[in-house]
Amino acid sequence: MLSGAGPEKGQAVLESASRIDDQGNATSAWVKSSYCSSGGCVEVALAGDLVLVRDSKNVASPQLEYRRDEWAAFVAGVKHGEFDLQE
Repeated sequence: MLSGAGPEKGQAVLESASRIDDQGNATSAWVKSSYCSSGGCVEVALAGDLVLVRDSKNVASPQLEYRRDEWAAFVAGVKHGEFDLQE
């Protein structure tokens, strides 16, 4: 986790502490946004050069895998409003 007082509300922090999953792959701890309070959220983890995404309600479901550059582009798009719904 990043040093300091911790993430502000709405900021997910990916931890670097590795764990070994059922397939023998090293992954970081699963984290979700501090905005998630209903349990119907997604969680993310680091696994080598990949960012993994899963459904927090069904952690046994298949995980989505993204390269770190793909994830960075997605996050940048979110921050710049590329996915905002138009009324």
